[in-house]
Amino acid sequence: FPAWQIARYLLFFALLLEKSRFFYKFTDRDIVTFLMCYALFHMCWVTIVPLIFVAIKWLVIGRYQAGRYPIWGSYYLRWWFVDVCRKLFLRGIWGSNDLLLNFYYRLLGANIAPGARISLEADVAEFDLVTVGKNAAVELCTLRGFAADNGAMLLGPVRVGDESSVGLRSVVAPYTQVPDGRHLGPVTSTYDTEAFGKQHARVNRRSFPEPSIAIQVLVGSPITFFVNLFGEIPPLIVLYWLLMFKSREDDEHFFSNWNELIDWLCDPARIPFFIGIRLARALLSPFFYMFGAIVVKKLFIGKFEPGPWDTNSSWQKFRYWLAATLFTRKKIQACTDLIGRHYENVSRLYRLLGAKVGKRVFWPGHQLITCGTFELLEIGDDCVFGSRSSLINGTTDRWEKIILCAGANVADNC
Repeated sequence: FPAWQIARYLLFFALLLEKSRFFYKFTDRDIVTFLMCYALFHMCWVTIVPLIFVAIKWLVIGRYQAGRYPIWGSYYLRWWFVDVCRKLFLRGIWGSNDLLLNFYYRLLGANIAPGARISLEADVAEFDLVTVGKNAAVELCTLRGFAADNGAMLLGPVRVGDESSVGLRSVVAPYTQVPDGRHLGPVTSTYDTEAFGKQHARVNRRSFPEPSIAIQVLVGSPITFFVNLFGEIPPLIVLYWLLMFKSREDDEHFFSNWNELIDWLCDPARIPFFIGIRLARALLSPFFYMFGAIVVKKLFIGKFEPGPWDTNSSWQKFRYWLAATLFTRKKIQACTDLIGRHYENVSRLYRLLGAKVGKRVFWPGHQLITCGTFELLEIGDDCVFGSRSSLINGTTDRWEKIILCAGANVADNC
């Protein structure tokens, strides 16, 4: 991890030193210089770094081989190193849509058929042992060929067949499969032969109709970009103060070489600004993001109504897709982590999002997974939520209200 962070900083600083070739009209004290360099750095990082992981995977472990391996053996240690890199490098720009994500998994050795839709949150690993069939839908689940068995590491193939689906928080275990045209329900595993049924396909979010890739990129991406940019206003203000602060530098160009750059960064008078940027991003950015997302919801997305929805309408598909993209569990979690155990304030947040929430609701530490259609949630007084709960109020063809009466209890992982 230290080497990872050092590499990030060195790449950004290298671009900062080379800025004069690209942004020669701006001085080193101009915040536009920093933002342009950071934008260039970010695009390079999220594009190239996941490809470095592809190279690491093929160089260190090559093609995953099914079998039984002793814990702490050489093959296990190579598997462990690649798995740590997988969690560290992430997927970057290659996870921005289904086409790029499927292409990235194929680079890693997975057999992904055309039309497959895999959730970015799905835990997919041991790629050479993974097969996903045509038009399959894979929710937030575990799809990997790894298991621990009696003190040994077990690697085996996993398969999701054509026109099949895997439900929310389910597990496809090694040496098992979801057969063609079958649908594995939520919160179960392929060991449960009674967990398959056609009804599960209707509530699989990866089966929900989505707008075209062109609409997502040309319309959705600019909206989500500006909402994310609005969330970064607090650290950007501190960055501006940092650049305006004058200490030992003699002129407006103080990033001419590595010595000047390091001298500027190591000035003790600037340490409070560095701390301030981190604090602003951690303490204020989640609320700024949520405010911007709520404004987009009020002015652009609008309210959701129960009943069947027009799956042929690009506008309707885009509304639901945008709501689900803006109000992910992680974004809501970032706010509730700061609110802490003040559950009435968490209730106020959900009311701002459009939900009807009663009094004395006990919210989970790990926030709810939803579809972003908060107007269709009614939560009564004294309700209790277990950790990692989910409220999915949509199907492939209609949306309905979820009503939790007073005193209701939703258990963990339900």
